[in-house]
Amino acid sequence: MVSIRPQCLEYDQAMLNDAVRPRLRIFAVPLRLGVLLLALSSSSAVATDAIEFDLDQVRWVNRILVVAADSQQQRDLLAMASDAKAHSCQFSNRDLRMLSIVAGSSVFFDGKAVAATSASRLIAQLGLPDEEFAMLLIGKDGGIKQRWRSAVPVQEIFAVIDGMPMRRSESDADLDCR
Repeated sequence: MVSIRPQCLEYDQAMLNDAVRPRLRIFAVPLRLGVLLLALSSSSAVATDAIEFDLDQVRWVNRILVVAADSQQQRDLLAMASDAKAHSCQFSNRDLRMLSIVAGSSVFFDGKAVAATSASRLIAQLGLPDEEFAMLLIGKDGGIKQRWRSAVPVQEIFAVIDGMPMRRSESDADLDCR
């Protein structure tokens, strides 16, 4: 089976479509990850570029880090997204991709908006608590391997993954991330 590696874990201006970009210029704020996610989570324009996504699409191919935060905990969500970008090589080596859930309704897979029908199905399937920060590590088999109630360093996530039997056999093909 061919492993699907994330094209990139960067959240940048390329993700913005023409309908969102003018709204951000009004505020004259530098485009940063936080502004981008907030704009995407509140924009009606996102629906036109939204992707259909189901966890079965990545079963046996990728591990998924689910990060869910309500509007008051978006700082932790943004920190995890920033860590994912900073450690993209290590994420790639572990076949790890990120699913972000903002305020219990907006869902992003590797920074791409997920269609509303897929988003509501994912939220129900994962059984995430309302109005609480939560992180889940989903293994390649689709099972939940670890739950956290607060943000943890990526090194802790990597340690959990590196302890998995399947991961031990994969590590020989790792890229040098120095």
